[in-house]
Amino acid sequence: MPKIKQKMEHIAFQMHPKLLYDIICRQAGTLSKAILEGVMNSGDAEATECRITVTNNQVIIVDNGRGIKEREQIEKWFATFGQPHTEEEKKKWGAFRMGRGQMFAFGVNTWKTGTFRIAVDFKDCSEGQAGFDLFEGQTAYEGCCIRIILYEKLLPSELAETERTLRQWCKYTPFNVYLNDSLISTDPETLEWDYTLPEAYIKLQKTGELSIYNLGVHTMDMSNRRFGTGGNVVSRKQLKVNFARNDVQSDCPVWKKVKPLIDQYATARNLKSKSLDEGSRKRLVDQALRCELPWVDFCEQRVLTAVNGRQYSPRQVSESSYKYGNRISAAPKGHPLGDKLFQQKVAFILADETLERFEIESVNQLVNLLKVISPKYGPDMLYELTPCNFHELTAGMTSDYLLLDKEDLRPNELVWLRLIETYKYNLRLDGEDFEYKTDVQENSPCGRRMCIGHSDQADGWTDGSTFVAIARSFLAKQNFNTMGIHNVGNLLLHEFCHDNLDTAEHEHGVEFYQLFHDSSESIGRFVSEAMANMDSILQAEGRKLNKQCLRWLDQISRVTEAEREFDVTKASNAAITKLKDQHGV
Repeated sequence: MPKIKQKMEHIAFQMHPKLLYDIICRQAGTLSKAILEGVMNSGDAEATECRITVTNNQVIIVDNGRGIKEREQIEKWFATFGQPHTEEEKKKWGAFRMGRGQMFAFGVNTWKTGTFRIAVDFKDCSEGQAGFDLFEGQTAYEGCCIRIILYEKLLPSELAETERTLRQWCKYTPFNVYLNDSLISTDPETLEWDYTLPEAYIKLQKTGELSIYNLGVHTMDMSNRRFGTGGNVVSRKQLKVNFARNDVQSDCPVWKKVKPLIDQYATARNLKSKSLDEGSRKRLVDQALRCELPWVDFCEQRVLTAVNGRQYSPRQVSESSYKYGNRISAAPKGHPLGDKLFQQKVAFILADETLERFEIESVNQLVNLLKVISPKYGPDMLYELTPCNFHELTAGMTSDYLLLDKEDLRPNELVWLRLIETYKYNLRLDGEDFEYKTDVQENSPCGRRMCIGHSDQADGWTDGSTFVAIARSFLAKQNFNTMGIHNVGNLLLHEFCHDNLDTAEHEHGVEFYQLFHDSSESIGRFVSEAMANMDSILQAEGRKLNKQCLRWLDQISRVTEAEREFDVTKASNAAITKLKDQHGV
């Protein structure tokens, strides 16, 4: 076979016109970012002033920079995307010569600079014929004026958001930037900072994001979980950013010097802070897990969130563990049953977000982690705590009907509870016959313990033998007057008529309604006795009667006095009649 002659050649990569079209159309995600490119272009043109006007249908950017003077500059710098910058240009922000494409994507552009007018309508260009119209011999224009007729009008909310974002992004620009005739920039050299370094100005704050500004122009916002702090970092030297200029490259020499200092400052600040936000807690946890934080410092930080939302340090949990039977578990924050177990000290109940903060799935893993990151010579933290399954702890409990502890009751609820406990004995089921509280039969329904609880299912409920509960949502709707007390008495009598658990599905039969009807007369006595003694009940709870309650009390007092006079007259007449009968009169 004839020998095949081998050869080699170098073939350069090429860009398809569609790629350029996509780059221009998809560079900017928002109009604010496109306008910011215009601001940076003004700064690179050595402008001392940039004026932005934004309405619902157009954007105008005007500066007093050096502009474009020659056609060659248009062909080299405007027509060619990606043309490398030279040192002579002294660019501060420009890196790729691509940014102007972001403005093209949002509307019809008209640029006036020198004796040129440039018109770009990218929507009217096909993917393979993207270009612009150049008009020469125009009246000379100092600086540059860019007018963008938007392809889509801005809604009022979009216009407001654009203005708000531009004020935030341009606030440290080292030259004057005006938005709708209002100055929105301040030279960072004139401001006070927490730290002033050769590379950057730094100001930290407890909450919010950490905003990074490249020579005063916004580049990105970092979650406060990144360093455990919010604030602003304004570089004094050019940062190395990505293609879209919305992120700092990891190999940026300036950022490599600034980053560890931010970390150091933020950590020191968090360790001294008495209150932390979620980002700060997450950052401290991450540092502890990577052994970047001494255990003696970490164990004092409140990075463990309990089910009730309160924050605890590992040391606090350890030192109070005996109060909770050395048991620990986790539940969603605010879980009513978890909160109940925590209040009753059945177990120390953490919120699930604590586990998420440590990026684990169980309390058992958390306890083991804390043991690992504490040195062998350190305190015996959490060693005695026993992880427990939350579902096993709450077996038999229901969140639909939750009884509240007395110390958790509100002032008005304490008044209601005392009133109900004192006068519930006036409510009689048909056939019961006793006069005083001490005469109540052991198994009488009105002898049940009175409770206030939380339920989204019912106004009241009972187990049929030991307690009756009234929902706090029901009591919140009642006033301390005849109507309110009548409503409460009516509900209590309803529950007294139940002789079994009524939290499950149940039906009220004919016998139930007959019993309730025959017993309902006792509600009046409950109301009159409670109203007649309302003043003493309120005084016992340290409360005062309002004007409405006083009026109702006066009415009840008058009615009660009338009843007494009627009873005396009736008794006298009965005695006279009896005497007459005895003597044959």
